[in-house]
This record gives sequence, C-alpha cells and structure tokens, in this order.
Amino acid sequence: MNNNIKIPRLEDVVVTDIKLLEGGTAIYYVEMPVRTHEYPCCGAKTRKIHDYRIQKIKHLKWFERFTHIFYRKRRYRYEGCGKRFYEDNIIVERYKRTSKEWDSAVRLRSIIHKKLLKNWLNNLVLRLPLSCADLMRWRRRVEGHPVAAACDRDR
Repeated sequence: MNNNIKIPRLEDVVVTDIKLLEGGTAIYYVEMPVRTHEYPCCGAKTRKIHDYRIQKIKHLKWFERFTHIFYRKRRYRYEGCGKRFYEDNIIVERYKRTSKEWDSAVRLRSIIHKKLLKNWLNNLVLRLPLSCADLMRWRRRVEGHPVAAACDRDR
C-alpha cells in the first residue's frame, strides 16, 4: 500500500504503511528511494542491493501521539570486493535508536533547561548574604568546574 503522506522534515522518505495502536501510538513504515550510492572506501558507485534490515526508531510526538518509525534500510554491496555498507539516510544516525529530529529537540530542550537553571541560580545568589569567595565557590560547584573540589578541600 502506497501512501502520499509526508512526515515533517522527512519529505524524502517513502511511507509504505501506517498503523495506529490502541494506546495512541502511531507506527510508520518507511524506506528511502533506491539510488546510486558511493562505496565509502574508494568512492566507486553501485546500485547493487545486498539485503534489507528493519530498524525501529523513536520519533517526536505527532498530533499528540507517540510515534515510532520502522525504517527498512538497505545494505548495498560493492561488486569489486564484495563488502557491504548501509545507505545514506536522513532519518537516523549510525548506531542510534532515535531520529535526528528527536535528538535535536532533546538537545534544544536541555540547553533551555540549563539556561533557566543558571538564571535561577544567579537570582538566588544575588539575594543571599554571602561573601565573594563563597559565591565563587558556589558558582564553580554548580557549573561543574574541576576547581570546585579543590575549594572544598581548603575549608
């Protein structure tokens, strides 16, 4: 069954099937279109497909549903030496189980939380009656500075 649905920021993939589970989870079965790939070692071009593997990938929520992508990835074979390699894709990085979109969202969220925590600590420190040395010691400990352990030993 072919679908004409496009997943945001994954417009180049082909959606082959969609399933909705009872718990509200959406599962998308996708694959990349066949194209010529370069052999990583010498740069020779090949279209010879060796086999397919299915990889389960956790993706961002879509319409308030947990989303999983089952990616049917291809392994190509270079006919010169017979070695195999995976196709280049825009969905997932090598050795990962989460999509590139998921990784970027989590990275952005952690940066925002880190900035909010730093601002909150700065406001807290301004209201406390501490000396300058205490403030510096506190700041180094919060930021994970390696000098924090040395300051604690000086006490």
